[in-house]
Amino acid sequence: MMKGTPPYTRPDVSCDSFPAWMAGLGTALRKARKDALIRRLNGVDLVFIRTPTSVWMLGPNHGNCRIAWRLFSQEQGLATPTFVASPTGGILVEAKGGMGVYQAAVDAESASGGDASLMIHVTITLDPTQNLKTDSPARDLVVLDGRLEPLPAGQVYTGQTGPTAGQVFMSGGDFVALYFHNLTALAAYAHQTGADLSGSVGADWPEVGLKLPGGPMPLAAGKKVVVSDAWLRITPERPQTDVARALVFMAGLAEIYRQLPLPAAGWFDWPAMARRTVRALAASKDCTEKIKGVPYFNAYVGNTGKPPESMVQGAVLVPLLEYEAWSGNSKGLSGRFTRTLHTFYDKKLATLVRWLPGVAFCPENNSDEEAHYRMDSWYLLHSLMNVARLAELGWREERGIFLDSLEYAIRAAQHFKYDWPVFYDQRDFSVPKMETAPGEGGEQDVPGLYAHVMIQAWRMTQEPRYLEEAEKSAMKLKHLAFGVLYQTNNTMFGAIALAWLWKITGNIIYRDLGLVSMGSILSHLWVWEPPGSRTRTWRTFMGLPPLHDAPYIAAYEEAELLAAGQVYLETMGPEAPHGVSLLLAEYFKNLLHRGRYYFPSELPAASIATDPKEGKISRGLAIPVEDLYPSDSAAGQVGQEVYGAALALVLTTRAFHRRKGVHYTFWSNAPVHGIEFSLPPPGGRGTFHCTLGGTAELKYEIRMIPHAGYRLDVVMFPDDKGHPSGTSRTPEGHDQCFLQGGSKMVVSWQTTAVQAKSRRSRARKTAAPPGISLS
Repeated sequence: MMKGTPPYTRPDVSCDSFPAWMAGLGTALRKARKDALIRRLNGVDLVFIRTPTSVWMLGPNHGNCRIAWRLFSQEQGLATPTFVASPTGGILVEAKGGMGVYQAAVDAESASGGDASLMIHVTITLDPTQNLKTDSPARDLVVLDGRLEPLPAGQVYTGQTGPTAGQVFMSGGDFVALYFHNLTALAAYAHQTGADLSGSVGADWPEVGLKLPGGPMPLAAGKKVVVSDAWLRITPERPQTDVARALVFMAGLAEIYRQLPLPAAGWFDWPAMARRTVRALAASKDCTEKIKGVPYFNAYVGNTGKPPESMVQGAVLVPLLEYEAWSGNSKGLSGRFTRTLHTFYDKKLATLVRWLPGVAFCPENNSDEEAHYRMDSWYLLHSLMNVARLAELGWREERGIFLDSLEYAIRAAQHFKYDWPVFYDQRDFSVPKMETAPGEGGEQDVPGLYAHVMIQAWRMTQEPRYLEEAEKSAMKLKHLAFGVLYQTNNTMFGAIALAWLWKITGNIIYRDLGLVSMGSILSHLWVWEPPGSRTRTWRTFMGLPPLHDAPYIAAYEEAELLAAGQVYLETMGPEAPHGVSLLLAEYFKNLLHRGRYYFPSELPAASIATDPKEGKISRGLAIPVEDLYPSDSAAGQVGQEVYGAALALVLTTRAFHRRKGVHYTFWSNAPVHGIEFSLPPPGGRGTFHCTLGGTAELKYEIRMIPHAGYRLDVVMFPDDKGHPSGTSRTPEGHDQCFLQGGSKMVVSWQTTAVQAKSRRSRARKTAAPPGISLS
């Protein structure tokens, strides 16, 4: 029985007893070794061994330990494997057994990164000779010692939690290894059997990897199907610190990611969706309510059974103000809410409260959090963070609310010794709920969020005590490693705070703690696409869940993750590790594509929950549902979240770049840094400079979108000395090209007004094209 469970804050694992099938494994391997077949592939020696029930492949020895990979399932009567020519230049192993014909395609090579790592990739197919019910009793890897006996102890740093990527990051002996299973490749298997692939990858030490799940239906005879597609990246020198392990993990995940067959990520008209979202917020009585003449955003569409929440107001108002600045609308919807947050300030406590005072809860179905003065630890700090951002965006009175609440926040942090509970009473700091689960601690990433708020206060006032508080809180994150993540967006805000602290103080411990936080975040990526069906038309590839164990992805958290991820990259600059830059750029690209599926109008009616937990769902409102699942489960089971309305606004302001006086918009599905527009002289050309995010191994789409009434003549250069890149015209009339991540772009452009030829064309000239608002 393995000791140690996600989030692996204590990574040491051991085996009290081995499963029955493993009894005698070492003896069988040693006995069969005399007949082993050794094949060298790209300088890597691989040893193939046939025991009476299985065919194994042994990798190189590392520190008197090695990993055994069971290629073919256990069964009696497995024939001697044969080696056949592989069209890819690797090794193709074939064996026949009672279940059918197995084939294993094996590739091995030195990994990139300069750390002497080894990469092995194995794809296994089964061609059943009869209809089969499958359910593997064991995982596909076993960690062995020098005598080929199962290794009794090791370390597991992180692994698959529910629908996250099929990965295990672990070490044994003197090596560290990242196992990654491309669960997308098992789509046909899952279709046939009805198997659920979530949670199928893990560690039952010394077993590691995939335990192929069975389903209610059999595999059909004569239909060849992939039953495994996995990578193993082995680094022979085990890193000794949390940050070194996080860097090895992120580098390995990025390298494997580049080898995956990646889904296409196309264009979506986010400005059009943003306009619809703003109209819904402005006009729908299900999105807002008035109490004593003051307007408030509801948390969910049609949900008025709870008092308004301070966090909800800030979560909508900040991106709304950013969007209004982007669109040039100085008299937008946000002006109605200038007094809203003031009503959450409790003068007696001298702080913001979560629930609007004086408004009762609906007596039915109250949850643990529904009590006045009961605070979820991250709520207060998140609200203060957004109040400070509103002050930075020009709301002067919010500066006073923020500064007046700081003393309370500091008192709370010091009372809890920077170890925040799940819930506490704001009046006396009593704690109705300390831990998320017994033995797992409280909200472990909140010290980073608190540091973020304290740095905002220091920037606003330059008072040293706020910086001192940020540093004290940051140190609370030491030794949490991959277990730091409680809520994903808050962990990202903490990573930003740590990067800021490093830049401010020069102390690299903060940089390293931020990198560990990033490793924890990226270990939760959903790097696979679950099998689709006639009802499941949405995408979840490269999703990030809201919590470390959440079974779904959520619009609100993903919007904040995308925006905050860009801030982190900009803060780190060239010090951002290669793997972080690549994976965050790919997250950006994929969310721009799949974010549409949060909106009920983009989903089949039959796939939307009819009785959500919170409020109701209105397909006509451009407000996202909270929850999308990796299965055919109905979307929106939690509700249609008004505080997630920021999604369309954030994706618009972060991906569509425009300036007053420039008659086109620049769009990219990669993050963009260092944007500079230069207006042209009369009759001449202007220039546009920027640097694409991401890394050179992958390409990203860019578009130059002329505004209505203008024609765009454009020449693009991938770098300062390059040749003009080729462009093509999209069906929407945009100039399009694809460039490598990291490219420095210099665009020479000229816009020409199109002569109106009729009253109808003149009317069209005054309107923006789909997706673009004119200043």
